[in-house]
Amino acid sequence: MKDNLVLLDKLKETKEDNGFYQVRVDSGDDRFLFIFKQVYPRGWYVGTGIVINSVSSSLLEIQKYTIFVAIIFAIIAVELTIGIAHNLSKPIKKLVEACNSTSTGHFNKQLNLKRTDEIGILADAFNNMLSKIEQNTEQLKELKEVNEDILRSTTTGIITIDNAGQVSSINRAAENIMRDGEQFNQDIHDYILQLSQRALNTGEQINDLHKFNFSGGGEKVIEINTSLLTNEKGSINGALCSFNDITKRKEFEEKMEQIDKLTSLGQLAAGLAHEIRNPLAGMKTSAQVLMSRLKDNQSSVMFLDKIVSEIDRVNKLVSDILNFAKPKEPRLEIIEITSLTKEAAELMGEHIKNSNVLLRERITKTNYYARIDKDQFKQILVNLIINSLKAMDQGGQLTIEGGRQEEEPYFTLVIADTGRGISPEIIDRIFDPFFTTDSEGTGLGLSVVKRLVVQNNGDIKVTSQLREGTKFTIKLPLVEEAM
Repeated sequence: MKDNLVLLDKLKETKEDNGFYQVRVDSGDDRFLFIFKQVYPRGWYVGTGIVINSVSSSLLEIQKYTIFVAIIFAIIAVELTIGIAHNLSKPIKKLVEACNSTSTGHFNKQLNLKRTDEIGILADAFNNMLSKIEQNTEQLKELKEVNEDILRSTTTGIITIDNAGQVSSINRAAENIMRDGEQFNQDIHDYILQLSQRALNTGEQINDLHKFNFSGGGEKVIEINTSLLTNEKGSINGALCSFNDITKRKEFEEKMEQIDKLTSLGQLAAGLAHEIRNPLAGMKTSAQVLMSRLKDNQSSVMFLDKIVSEIDRVNKLVSDILNFAKPKEPRLEIIEITSLTKEAAELMGEHIKNSNVLLRERITKTNYYARIDKDQFKQILVNLIINSLKAMDQGGQLTIEGGRQEEEPYFTLVIADTGRGISPEIIDRIFDPFFTTDSEGTGLGLSVVKRLVVQNNGDIKVTSQLREGTKFTIKLPLVEEAM
């Protein structure tokens, strides 16, 4: 009863909380919690109580187990997170390594991930992409090698320049064409580069034919073509210049032109010679008859004698024209050519000495054989010597050289004088029939020489400088079995 009164007194001291009264009572080692509800209208209090010592103990146990379980779940979550992260990061790391390897040009870094998730799908896609890149790269390499082989093997010189006008590529043929023997010819390089830059700046296609003279006396004729370098979109990336050494082709064309010219003139000359020779014979006969009838009239005989002499001179000219128009076919035979050269030089020895000209012979002692016409070869040498002596009317030096140069399959014969030389304006015409600078000449001497050299399967060239002299160079093919 006493405890109820105490509880009632504490009840009066408590405050209402949502219509309920809570009272805590300590009794010895136990603690109680009472919860009341006032019932109206009687003013009664209805309540219940529990020992809170046992509840607190249960709550502590529950909290302890809850914390323990939370710690276990936290550890498991961390382990799962680490496992998942490792499971994701390792293949991604391999993928990054494979990408880095591919970027350096290694396409054999295949990913071997036996997975069926998104990472596995990504790895398969990467491997497929790598295979295609490798195939395309091999095709590009093959195409590049083919292009390089073409550029390296072609006989056409090719130079490309970029938009800044600088040389970006040059093939082997271009380097060979731009050489003067063993030396690089800067003039050829600069001229081709100049045309390429002009094509780049103006956009025009240039077709040019240019002759370059070398320091050693040779020359090279180069045909040049330029065009712009454009890509598929039409953008200009530079200019391309292709060029060819057509020196031999040009020489062949000139020879063919010369042969055509000689053939046409020969036909014309043959017809004229026959028409002229017939009346000449009648004129000479008439003059001789008059000379026999007027032999007592010395003045008339003297005039008639001059007429006959001039008729003989014209007849000789007609004979020369006939020989030029219809030369006899050469009788080709294998002949030791060095001894024949010396023999022809000795034949003209007295005439050379009388012309106040010093003869210098540089003929090799080695025996070389050529298939030529012996008489025609002598005629070639005699005509050239006579031509040189006329160019040295004040005396000088005549050099005759014969031999084989640098293992070439030719016998080279050089006849050089120190005469007045030939003007550059007319040097290309000296082999033309009837062209001469000698007032007493017929203009057929060098034309005959040219024809005879060609008939003997040889080649003749001339170089000259005014007031320094002229040099004729003849090349005759040597017989193979005697080489």
